[in-house]
Amino acid sequence: MCVDGPDIGFKLRVFKREARGRHSPRLTVKCGCCKESVEIYYGDDTLEINGVFASVDEWRRLLAPLLRGDKPMP
Repeated sequence: MCVDGPDIGFKLRVFKREARGRHSPRLTVKCGCCKESVEIYYGDDTLEINGVFASVDEWRRLLAPLLRGDKPMP
């Protein structure tokens, strides 16, 4: 199960499920070394990450600085 990633840490395991009925499509991202996971449901302009629902713009405002290597916003 453990697969070393190209950088520090393990390679993430990503699974995609298409929309079914009233359920939005989702990505399940699993840790590369254990059974921990994050579920990301996505729609037109919204994301729900592990039960936290917000607009894509709001998630971008929070996560983009982290991905760029900037300090997190308060």
